Amino acid sequence: MHDQLVLEDDWAYLLSFLAVRGNLERSAAEFGAIRRVREIASASSLLRLMMAYGFCGMSLRRTAAWAAEAGVANISDVSLLDRFRNGSEWIRHLLASKLADHAALAELSVPRLNARLIDATSITRVGGRGIDWRLHLTMNLASLKIDDLAITDVSGGERLTRFTFHPGEIAVADAGYAHREGVESVVRQGADFLVRLNWSNLPLVTLDKQPVDILEYCRRVEETTPSEFTVRIKGSNLPPVRLLIVRKTKAGCRRESPTQREGAQQERHGRPADPGSQRIRDPTDLGPCCEADRRAGLRALSLSLANRDDLQTSEKHPQPRPTSS
Repeated sequence: MHDQLVLEDDWAYLLSFLAVRGNLERSAAEFGAIRRVREIASASSLLRLMMAYGFCGMSLRRTAAWAAEAGVANISDVSLLDRFRNGSEWIRHLLASKLADHAALAELSVPRLNARLIDATSITRVGGRGIDWRLHLTMNLASLKIDDLAITDVSGGERLTRFTFHPGEIAVADAGYAHREGVESVVRQGADFLVRLNWSNLPLVTLDKQPVDILEYCRRVEETTPSEFTVRIKGSNLPPVRLLIVRKTKAGCRRESPTQREGAQQERHGRPADPGSQRIRDPTDLGPCCEADRRAGLRALSLSLANRDDLQTSEKHPQPRPTSS
């Protein structure tokens, strides 16, 4: 009800927060949101209806009834749906402009690294269950501005192939983006990548094409000193890449590991904890090589993959590179 009252009584005030408010009519025409002035007289009215439908939990029929009551527009629910569909690219443009405005920062004259941070989040409609949409975006680290944005349905997964990159850029992403097709697409466009390693989705081999023993590499990592190894991506024609490994602190292991939390819950209920969850309490113990122990041990480390020599896992000076096995 509060959101509805704001839309009814304070709409002019809300519009004042839009950096592009002076260009609403022009941008709506450019993106095809307003093609002819009939039931909805202006871009401002269309945006108001979109926000009523999106934020107030109204159905299309209720939104149309509210529009008539509030004097915004006289339009049927079917026509309203058509207008919303035509305005999807326009609302995306407004959202991206507003996010960029929020993150405004003076750009560096010559940024040392032209990095773009990539991530996604899930959106659930009011009253809905589960995921309805996914919001995918990239942020330029030098300017702290959103420079690309896409909205998909629930089937739209995290992948680097969704975005366009340019020479000199560095795509920085978490393990959800660690797929062979994605990193290959980044390199084909002349850019570079730094991604957290999902070792089951992105298998690695040594320079002589033997399977990489991840645990053996991890055992070579001393304390919290970052280490790196030259490897290849299995099944890819990319040049050799760098596997970067650094140990997490004990506190970090306990905080981040679901297995650790399960072990603690078992102990609180008087049941013996699973050995896998006990093992990761000490990040120096990588355990035997059965599958459960392998997963538990790897949670004690942070593994990333990069294809540029100047990307480091720490601000410290680069450490000597261990010999690949």
